[in-house]
Amino acid sequence: MMPSDVDLQSLEPIGPAACGWVFPQAPIQPLIEVPHRVRPDLAKLGEAPCLLEDNDWSEWVREKRTLLKNDRLVLVEPGLDCRESGRLVAAVRQFFQGALGITGPIDATGRFTWLNNFMPRGDREFWSALSLSLQEDFAVMLNSDSRGLRSAILSVAFPSGWIPSQRLGQSMSALHEPVADSAALQQSMQTMSQAMVEKGPFVRTVWTLAGSSSRARPPGPDDTIGLTQAAQLWFRHERQVTIPLGGGACLFLIRVMLAPYGAVVRSPGDHERLVASLESMSAATIAYKKLSHAMRLVLAC
Repeated sequence: MMPSDVDLQSLEPIGPAACGWVFPQAPIQPLIEVPHRVRPDLAKLGEAPCLLEDNDWSEWVREKRTLLKNDRLVLVEPGLDCRESGRLVAAVRQFFQGALGITGPIDATGRFTWLNNFMPRGDREFWSALSLSLQEDFAVMLNSDSRGLRSAILSVAFPSGWIPSQRLGQSMSALHEPVADSAALQQSMQTMSQAMVEKGPFVRTVWTLAGSSSRARPPGPDDTIGLTQAAQLWFRHERQVTIPLGGGACLFLIRVMLAPYGAVVRSPGDHERLVASLESMSAATIAYKKLSHAMRLVLAC
């Protein structure tokens, strides 16, 4: 058993497979709806897995370890009360101990089994250990009287077009303000926020086309501009799972998944569906998702 004074940065993780975790048999594909819609609803997770760890787990965690080394893996709202922080740690630990059992990332004693039985020494170390255990990014959302549900804790190593340090402490409405065609989403925000902290788990999915397989996609110019054919594109999609923690809080998991264009568009029917979805998007959505050039490539096929 690992002593509690081991440094999180220097330990060697053993990974979920060594603890009996069963990887998904096939990659989860993006849900390409026709017509495309910015949906203001939440779907029940049901029997679907909460976490989607796979054979590339070590590579994702390695990127997170670089952020940990530079003290950028976990961001905590400066004004977060220490008692509230402790309550959130206890709630998240209890969820993973109960929902995922002995093969999950946290065992009955509070040790992180996938990190070689690491025992965190404080709240911040707990959040870092949780992040290093998962391919998922996460946010801990907490209710406040003035702003509603807000991002109190962030560990986002693989953002899709945003800067995590600029979103810490923001409300749900502010976090989704940049999203195109989000009027219905904003109108439902209070109802959705209440459901996220009281019910669930829920799941949502979003997708776009990117110019590379880079796991992080920071804001900047369209990275597809230099491509000359659709086959060079990558599907980038997120699986977002919300877990209620009680006391007006929830854990928001973000699993980024990447697939080369040809692994998703494998038939004329797949191509027709993608074209129909892209053509149903508004100009605002195309601009927000940076899909103008990618769409031209797809239409040229």
